[in-house]
Amino acid sequence: MSADALKKKIKSGKLGGAYLFYGDEEYLKDHYLGQLRRAVETSPLPEFNHIVFEEKDMRFSDLGDALETLPTMANFKLIEIREPNFEKMKADTAERYAALLDDLPDYAAIVFLLRGETDGRLFAPGGKTPAAVVAAAVRRNGLVVEFKKETESKLYAWIDRHFTHRGVTIGKDAVELLVAMCGNDMYILAGEIEKLASYASDRPLTAEDVRTVCCANSSYRIFDMSASVTAGDYRKARTILADLMFSRTPPELIIATLGKSFCDMLLVRDAQSAGKSPAAMAGALKLQDWQLRRVLPAASRAEASFLAYAVRACAETDLRLKSVACEPYAAIETLLVRLRVYGRARKTV
Repeated sequence: MSADALKKKIKSGKLGGAYLFYGDEEYLKDHYLGQLRRAVETSPLPEFNHIVFEEKDMRFSDLGDALETLPTMANFKLIEIREPNFEKMKADTAERYAALLDDLPDYAAIVFLLRGETDGRLFAPGGKTPAAVVAAAVRRNGLVVEFKKETESKLYAWIDRHFTHRGVTIGKDAVELLVAMCGNDMYILAGEIEKLASYASDRPLTAEDVRTVCCANSSYRIFDMSASVTAGDYRKARTILADLMFSRTPPELIIATLGKSFCDMLLVRDAQSAGKSPAAMAGALKLQDWQLRRVLPAASRAEASFLAYAVRACAETDLRLKSVACEPYAAIETLLVRLRVYGRARKTV
C-alpha cells in the first residue's frame, strides 16, 4: 500500500492501530513515523507514552504489559518494534504477534519498523509464512506501507516545495541536475537543499549553482567518465578517475558502473534505430526521464560497435579484478587506454 492511505489516516487524527513500515526510502519512513511520534511528544509525560523495543531484546510479556497499561495523561500511546526479523521469524512468534494485534486497544498504535531494503514478497496477501501472517494481522488492524523511492515528478515537486518553504526559487534544469548529481535519496537531497538555500542570496538558483555547491555522488562522476570517453575526452576521463581514486571509491563499483553506463548507451542506440519513443526507451531500460536525457547525448557520440567493445572490455576488466592478483586502479587505467586505442583505430578505418 502506498503512503497516501497513511497520510489520510494521520490527517484524520485516528492514529490507533497497527503499522508495518518497510521499503528503501528512509526519509519518508522517518517523516511519517515522526508525525505519529508528535502525537505523544505533545503529552505532559511523553516518556510514558512512547515505548521502543528492539525485537532481538524484547520479551512478549513486556510488550503485553506496555499494551495493557493505559496512556499517562494522554489519549494515545505509541509502541515501536524495531528491526523485526521477518525472514527468520518462527510460526509461534507470528501467531503471538497476530493475537496481540487482533486485540489491540483503541488508544495504542504498534509500528513494526524495518530499515534498508526488504523483499516485499514476504508480506504478500494470502501467504502462509510467518511474515505473511503478521502482515495479514497488520492489514486487519491498520496499514502495511511500502516506502519506495519517489517518482521523478513527485521528487521534483518535493524539491520545489522545500525551496519555496525557504523563500528560494530554482529553475527546472537546476532541479534536474541536482537529482542527477546527488541521486534520489531524500535525506541526501535535503542536505543539499539546505546548502543551496543558504547560497542563494535572494536570487534564483541555476544549474551552475548546483555544480558549484553540491557534491556529486560516485555514480554521477563515473557516468561523467563514460560520457567523456564517448566524447573522446580521455584527459577528463583520467582526471575523474584520479578523483575517484583519491576518494577511495571501490574499483569494483567504478568498473560495474562504467559497464552499465556503456550498456545503457548501447541499448539506447539500438532502441533509437528501432524507432522507439523516449517514453518506451525509459520504460524498457527502467530509466527515469532525467537519466534517459543524460544517456541520449552520450550515446549519440559513439558508434554502436565502440559501445559494444566498451561493454566487453569492462566485463573483461571486471573478471580480471575478481580472478587474478593485480592493482585494481591500474587495471581501470589500462581499460581507458584500450578504449582510446580502439576508438582511434575505428576512426582510421
